[in-house]
Amino acid sequence: MTAAWQAGRRFLLGAGSFALAPALPVLVVFAHRGVAPLLLVMAIVAASLAGPWRGIAALFAPPASFKKPGAVAAWALAAFCAWIGAAGLWSPIAGASGLALDVAAPALAGYFAVAGVFARDADARAHLAKAFAASCLLALALLTFEAASGGYLRLIMPPADHSPGRIRDFTSLGRGMTALLPGLFAVCGMIALAGMRAQKRRKAAAVGLAAIALVALFAAARLTISSNVAAIIAGAAAAVIAFSLRRGVVAGLTFLYVGALASAPALALTPARALAARWAGAAPDSWLQRLFIWRRAAREALACLPFGCGADYARALSEKGETVTISGAAAPLALTPIHPHNVFLQIWLELGLPGVALAALFIFASGRALADARPGRATRAAIAGAAAATLVSFLDEASLWQVWRLAAIGLGAVGLALLRGFESDSAFKTGASA
Repeated sequence: MTAAWQAGRRFLLGAGSFALAPALPVLVVFAHRGVAPLLLVMAIVAASLAGPWRGIAALFAPPASFKKPGAVAAWALAAFCAWIGAAGLWSPIAGASGLALDVAAPALAGYFAVAGVFARDADARAHLAKAFAASCLLALALLTFEAASGGYLRLIMPPADHSPGRIRDFTSLGRGMTALLPGLFAVCGMIALAGMRAQKRRKAAAVGLAAIALVALFAAARLTISSNVAAIIAGAAAAVIAFSLRRGVVAGLTFLYVGALASAPALALTPARALAARWAGAAPDSWLQRLFIWRRAAREALACLPFGCGADYARALSEKGETVTISGAAAPLALTPIHPHNVFLQIWLELGLPGVALAALFIFASGRALADARPGRATRAAIAGAAAATLVSFLDEASLWQVWRLAAIGLGAVGLALLRGFESDSAFKTGASA
């Protein structure tokens, strides 16, 4: 009976892995927010295994010290979420304390999905890796088709988009690309590793990686969100550097994240008016608008020290309807949208110094844990690429309260865990150095 149960469970896990393969391509084209429930489904499947539960118990078992940086990161994230709940108490937005779940839920789901990868045997990981890679590559192909065809699939599917130039459709497709990028770097790592381990495949792997980069750049450039283009370029550059260097990559990325967080209040000094006048007509209006958004949010953040203005405070600011006029823009633009388009600045604005300190501790401890894991070249490069791309998004577009963005990071982490499995599983070793 036990053997039959184990065999049945392995079959269901394998079938479930392949059943998830078509979901991501559909979601990134038609419903990018659906990556959050997709990650939840993966977490629920993983929760049927004992390994993730033992792992989470070990993470929170005292004492938490930097001898166990993963435990420090877990405690810091838990405290950060608790502080979000507390900061909701003085927020002008009713029910803002519930935003703690918007961070905690995708983080917990991401943990279970990743831990579930390592709790499976090599064969199960191989099945899941194939499904994951196929899913990401098909998603990229569909997004590229949409970019080249003017969004044909969204055009023929209801509801119709009647916005000028179908801007809503193209914005949604661009966000689908954002959701795909972390996982796509993991797939590129799998291709690179396959090339490293077979001499005959190296040229094909190099051609494949170059093709993926060019196709992704083409699609991103056509789908209206410039941040995605910058993220792909930054991620590719970081991946190449990480592939070449043996040491210092994770530490460097950790420093960049902590530095971006620490320096966010300096945006209060942004000469927004002078820069907007200098670049009017040469830079997109949305880029110039961000200068004013960042300056206003940074000044509000400094005024609300030490505890912050309260979770979701930016939404309350946006309800004032303040605008800024930029030369050449068709109409006045919002001075304070519902988030400041900079996650690090948002933490300062809404969560104050305690939120900043806990976020910095989480970033530092996570970086230390990654460094201690000593990932091989392919995994190191994929981590660097995904982290750099995410950093670009965090700096100029994302909000801490967008669950789908956090879930996309979780899906990318699943791909990185699968890649790490390729490096460590004897079933995939062929003697080449990683």
